[in-house]
Amino acid sequence: MTDFIYGVANWVYLGLNYTAQASSAAYRKSVNASQQIRDHRSKIAARESPIEDLPFPNDVADYSYRGLQPGSHIRLLVIEPGHSGELLHCSLEHVDLDAEPQFNALSYCWGDISETRTIFCEGSSVSVTKNLYDALVRLRKLDLATKIWVDAVCINQKDKAEKKKQIHLMRRIYQQSEICFAWLGPHTELDALAFQLLNTIHDYLEIHSGDQNGHSLKPGKIFGKDSTTPGEWDGISRLFARPWFERVWTLEEFVLPRQALIMCGKFSFDAIRFLEVVEFIHSNELETLMLDVEGGYLQSLKVAALRKEFHGQSSGIDLFDTLRNARDRDAFDARDKVLGVLGICQTDLIWTEALGYHMSPEEIYVHVAKQLLTSSDPFRLFSACYPVTESSKDSGRLPSWVPDWSTRISSVPCLEFFEGIDKYSVGGHIPTSINASQSTNGAELLSIKGRKITSLKTLVYRYSTALRKEFRYKHYPHRSTCQKIGDWYFYIALGWFFECWENEPTERPEMTIEQSFLATCWSITPANCGIKRFWETIACAFTNAKRKEAVEFKDQLMKYARESRQHDVKDSVQTSFLHNIDSWTRVRKFCVTLNGMIGWVPIEAREEDVVCVFDGARLPYVLRRTAEEGIYVMIGHCFLHGIMFGEATAGEEMILEDIMLR
Repeated sequence: MTDFIYGVANWVYLGLNYTAQASSAAYRKSVNASQQIRDHRSKIAARESPIEDLPFPNDVADYSYRGLQPGSHIRLLVIEPGHSGELLHCSLEHVDLDAEPQFNALSYCWGDISETRTIFCEGSSVSVTKNLYDALVRLRKLDLATKIWVDAVCINQKDKAEKKKQIHLMRRIYQQSEICFAWLGPHTELDALAFQLLNTIHDYLEIHSGDQNGHSLKPGKIFGKDSTTPGEWDGISRLFARPWFERVWTLEEFVLPRQALIMCGKFSFDAIRFLEVVEFIHSNELETLMLDVEGGYLQSLKVAALRKEFHGQSSGIDLFDTLRNARDRDAFDARDKVLGVLGICQTDLIWTEALGYHMSPEEIYVHVAKQLLTSSDPFRLFSACYPVTESSKDSGRLPSWVPDWSTRISSVPCLEFFEGIDKYSVGGHIPTSINASQSTNGAELLSIKGRKITSLKTLVYRYSTALRKEFRYKHYPHRSTCQKIGDWYFYIALGWFFECWENEPTERPEMTIEQSFLATCWSITPANCGIKRFWETIACAFTNAKRKEAVEFKDQLMKYARESRQHDVKDSVQTSFLHNIDSWTRVRKFCVTLNGMIGWVPIEAREEDVVCVFDGARLPYVLRRTAEEGIYVMIGHCFLHGIMFGEATAGEEMILEDIMLR
């Protein structure tokens, strides 16, 4: 019994394996029994002494690292046994990964680097962040030494050459570790409720695994607000808000290990089961019960998919997909946006070994971009180039065709990543060659075969000057003023309609612009309306797609107009309409080109920017002329009605030329 208590109090094992009959009565009975055991565990764990800030002698010298032997040698931190009220004593052991040593690994956030603690290491001192110190104290056992790999201590952080070599061993380190402990930090009262709910959902999944009748229990009712302890879903939300879930390095640290354990103070939970619970919450739409579904929750869904993909194949995950998934994660160092994910990627060893902290972020990003240009779909690179951060523009060291991976993907247009994007073939299926070179002043240049189609004439973002002038003293047909914000967004769409109306008259010329627009909204089939291409542009020609952002935008716009006509806009329609129009227009502008085409362009596009089609590309791109003759910069991909299916390359009037990007 004593061993059991010590094991629970010192991190080892939380979870209950048992079987039960697949029925609602059996489920409730089992949950009650498992809850009693968990309550017992909590009482035992509560006896554990809190982590104290113990005084450390001032006359202890800093630890001096011995160099590592070449090859696959690493250091392991050996934590000596002790109680929580004692100073932390440890040593560093050199081992060879080829010898398959037994050890665990730690995944954590460094935390505030100005808040440090000191540990004894072979009689000398090593300074670590408080968050790491807390983790090491929790991992320390009472009677046995603990061998664990911790980056901050096991790698000499002052030796850049060593850091470079050790980074390329990270994949092996986490794959060979027996358990990876994911330390979220000290627990709070809400965390207790969160882990209580995690265990309850896991018990449900265990009981109903493979049981077809389990669906009849309606998870939404079992785990809804009326059926769970007050605060449990709030606790889950707070748990996902912890920085660990959004740190870039934790992506591969969560994907690589065979076994992992999430630790939050005195609570712990199997990481694989944790991902199963996250997927269950998503598949049953239980996230509506959470305070926030952004951040860590969404990152956990991505990790669940990436882990399945990684362990389902031996070669790793596509480099571009991994970089895109890591783009909205946090990194203290911009270089980590690449270096922190190489361990799970399909990459050439010789190529990756050239990367390291001896390079600047710009040098690493350019190096990666050139590698991606050799892939089977090099144009994916350009669709990740928008927007370029102001710091990158000012430095002049990051070419416009190189993605700034430090920019979060939430601010990047997602047209490139829609399901069904393969239907586009702007540049046809013509093989193309992309050549990188350097100018005389050292600038990185790219030469691509392409055609300049047209230039941008009119751009409308959220409101139209022409619209305001035309309708300044007019009102929405059934309201004296725009009383609801939805009306204002409706007028935004009317502004887009106004801009393209002059280029293509309606089928009923006696109608005013407003009447024609409302008529198209009220019609059930947009194909029979006045301006068919307007609605096709609103939906980016995804006419048969389901659950696409653009299609939902179009559908909600029409529904809003129809219900507005009847003086009854439902709150659900209003909310959905506002959400879709806001997300779709946040980083886009509606445009009319010099030759009368309409479409969507990046928010940074300007009048007179050029729309170009590259041979073999799926999407067209907006380019901007520079002061240098014949040199352009990449602004981003776009949608232009009338050229998305190879029309621009079908004729001979467009000149094929070498287009230089800087």
